[in-house]
Amino acid sequence: MRTAELAKKGNTPLASLDQRTAEQGQAKAAVMEAEANLRDAEIQLSYTEIKSPISGRIGRPAVSPGNLVGPDTGVLATVVQENPMQVLFSVTQREMRRDSDSNGKTRARVRLADGSLYAEQGRIDFLDVQVNPRTDGQTVRAMFPNPDGILTNGQTVRVIIEEKGGDKVVVIPQSAIAIDQTGPYVFVVGADNKVEQRRLKLGTGREGLAVVDEGVKPDERVVVQGQQRIRAGITVAPQLASSPAG
Repeated sequence: MRTAELAKKGNTPLASLDQRTAEQGQAKAAVMEAEANLRDAEIQLSYTEIKSPISGRIGRPAVSPGNLVGPDTGVLATVVQENPMQVLFSVTQREMRRDSDSNGKTRARVRLADGSLYAEQGRIDFLDVQVNPRTDGQTVRAMFPNPDGILTNGQTVRVIIEEKGGDKVVVIPQSAIAIDQTGPYVFVVGADNKVEQRRLKLGTGREGLAVVDEGVKPDERVVVQGQQRIRAGITVAPQLASSPAG
């Protein structure tokens, strides 16, 4: 400061030096106050921007631009992360397989509401640690790639678990099974197109299919329609039906 140099040489009074020093301190304080006000203004300005912590698709906003909002306004808009998409479903203790744990190796597929099978495969990555005592089920989560946005938040789908190396079983449509006083049975068409009645021992049924433990072998032809018009021992002209979905 020039006043300090002049004071050292005796060319200006010390009172002037003290005054200039005080003025310099006041100027520094004013600069610091202005910088603090600038930071506060930047913080206040940042409150006018609301940034989503995740990337995804935004839904219909609850308020329009220009409206005054605050902590009591509530949800402004909902952002959903669509890729990957979480699919949550419940598995009962009877269906639970401990080798299908949340290790990311168990594959899953989903069937959409129109009956089609979703093209992308998912993987189970989470198994809840608690069982719902009312439903006897545990919540399972599968993650599915969703590059085309076919899966939507809140959508209802049917989950199919795929496991490599599982036991192969014989399944038939439940509509093919008849029951009398002796138990369940089906009509089987032999190589000579003659009808034979077979008693069954059934396993667990699901999605319109029944697992046959005993009574029908793989590749045998089972009558699935018109059972009321046939009886054991007659010869028929069978037509192959399409395989059951799934």
